[in-house]
Amino acid sequence: MVRKILFVDGDAILCDAIKKNLAKYSESFSFVTVCDGFEAVKLLKKTPVSLIITELKIPRMGGMSLVNHLCDNYSDIPAIIISSMDDTFLQEITKERGIVGYLKKPFQTEQLVAIIKSTLQQEAAGGIMYDISPTVFLQLMEMDAKSCTIRILDNKTLQGGILYFKDGELLDVRIGDRHGIQAAYELFSWDTATIFMRNDCEPRKNNINSALTPIIMKAVGMKDEAEDHLSDNPSPTHQDISNNGQTCSSNSASIELLKKELGDELGLKRCFQDTQITQVIEQLAEPSKQNGFGKFRFAYLNHADTDKIVLSGQPSTVLDIAPSCTAEKIIDLLSNDGSKS
Repeated sequence: MVRKILFVDGDAILCDAIKKNLAKYSESFSFVTVCDGFEAVKLLKKTPVSLIITELKIPRMGGMSLVNHLCDNYSDIPAIIISSMDDTFLQEITKERGIVGYLKKPFQTEQLVAIIKSTLQQEAAGGIMYDISPTVFLQLMEMDAKSCTIRILDNKTLQGGILYFKDGELLDVRIGDRHGIQAAYELFSWDTATIFMRNDCEPRKNNINSALTPIIMKAVGMKDEAEDHLSDNPSPTHQDISNNGQTCSSNSASIELLKKELGDELGLKRCFQDTQITQVIEQLAEPSKQNGFGKFRFAYLNHADTDKIVLSGQPSTVLDIAPSCTAEKIIDLLSNDGSKS
């Protein structure tokens, strides 16, 4: 997937010339150009960018204000300054603000290409992976206790995000101007992505405070709820089995056990199979199997209106239950049932 570079300069003619001169590198990176600081800030909220190149003298907001905004909100995005100002001043700015470097105007296209390639290479110093499931890859980072910075581009929506791991612990996630656990839920709903990995992680506050598996399972539940809200009809990936549908024998036995032991307390509202959830369960089960953690059997998802139990199997089965039902009872019943089988 082609990475985007944001070019900010009040000279529209220069912006057009840069895009035209660098069009031959379109298989490696593409240019998005804006002519003022406000437009740059607006674009960063919705467009994943791997590099920012900005003039210091730009309309509205100004280059230095933009640089300060980047330092405060997008410190993970490398920036390059282009300017005709004094070298001493530019050197001080790059050092104080953590800017990658600067180019003095006028500059040659070859100079710009060289610094772009060098910067993008650092972003993917740990490797690039294409068409990979974020859930599986990121669980491996957790299991291997990796310290790394990972930039992800979703193949379907073309959205981008960045994750920070320290010794296998997920510290933060950013998508646009959103940080933390809510951004993590969104990112973990992506199916396949292109991943750029850097083998280091700068010190930062832990805004997640959770292992990955609960985040992944809640992301699946939230995605399912969002699809239900879009239509009154079940999603094509859903097969309702509340009444007389078929499911695998082990899941049927587990469902009957819960009904028998909990009765009305279970508050079973709906029972269905979802191919998307089956795929996620398979992805979760594979690293567990490879690392000798045992078979992935079930998950309990807590929501405000309806809790969910996800039973592993071919296919996996989802139960919508009353949130008033005690989770400990369900987990105890299913765990003991599994130990007898």
